[in-house]
Amino acid sequence: MKSEPLVSVLIPVYNCEKYIRLALESVLFQSYRNLEVLVCDDGSIDKSIEEIEKVAATDNRVLFLRNKNNIGKVDTINNLISIATGTYISFLDSDDLWDMNKIQVQVEFLEKNDEYVFISTSCSRIDELGRKIGEDIISANNEVITECLLSGNGMTVCCSSTLVRSNYAKKVGGFNKYFHDCNGEDLDFIARLMAYGKGMSLPDLLYSYRFRSNSLTRRVFSTVRQRHSHQVIAFLYKQRIENEGKDSLNSDLNGLEDYMKQLEVPYTVDSTLMSRQMAVDYAISGEFRKSLFHLKSGFSFSRLESFVKALIIILLLVVFPRNFLLKVKNLCGLTKITGRV
Repeated sequence: MKSEPLVSVLIPVYNCEKYIRLALESVLFQSYRNLEVLVCDDGSIDKSIEEIEKVAATDNRVLFLRNKNNIGKVDTINNLISIATGTYISFLDSDDLWDMNKIQVQVEFLEKNDEYVFISTSCSRIDELGRKIGEDIISANNEVITECLLSGNGMTVCCSSTLVRSNYAKKVGGFNKYFHDCNGEDLDFIARLMAYGKGMSLPDLLYSYRFRSNSLTRRVFSTVRQRHSHQVIAFLYKQRIENEGKDSLNSDLNGLEDYMKQLEVPYTVDSTLMSRQMAVDYAISGEFRKSLFHLKSGFSFSRLESFVKALIIILLLVVFPRNFLLKVKNLCGLTKITGRV
């Protein structure tokens, strides 16, 4: 009988004492057993370390590592990729959860389909108490994923749910530091993997994403590069297709600087646009004092309609519980709620 290939599970942790034990248990209770679980604490100042040590003491599949200083998610994951010994690599955010059959389903797919370099799944949205508040059914074949990457609009991959062939994860060099503060590092990673084979996203709800107001994905972006990371990723992806794998980040190929100038045009024409966008971001994070400060900075008689739109969004976030708005967002199929307000 063919032995089960080893899967390396990479879990970066930073101040996640309330959820890390649940995240680890969702890995250790997988129906697929041949795992090495690489957990790295990135300078937590809460009790995350104590929680990890308790779990690690009960299962020898867990390897607990600690960074001397906080180096950020991108560098932490890249370090873990470099030491992973599994045939496959999977990722888990320290506050999220897996369905018990996640790895089994994904390994079986990749073992039967050599032309695929990664397989992702759909995900459920859960709140801070673990209650389900929505679903993101993301069923996409290789062609759809490619079209999405080229367009730069939305996502047809739940990047956190991905299982990838380890040799290709190492070959592309892990996550690109250019996107370390953009929430685009994982999508760029997927885009670069596409140079080596196909990708697939399954409709199965095998990953649970926890919505937290202070999570990394709730960061407030104040630069054009941060706000338009998906468009930048699409631009670089097109460059690589047209230039035998070369882009403006991995070679001396020109183009990215001019493209960034194009993205900056709306913010030059409307100098208050960024402030209104940041006001909505702060409201989403529950920081309403900062939200109102930036909304005030974003006022302009010439952009009154846009200002009112931002104000309405912020008022909705103030009046209604965040979980309710997430459910509405899910029902309406909205992937972005800030837009160009």
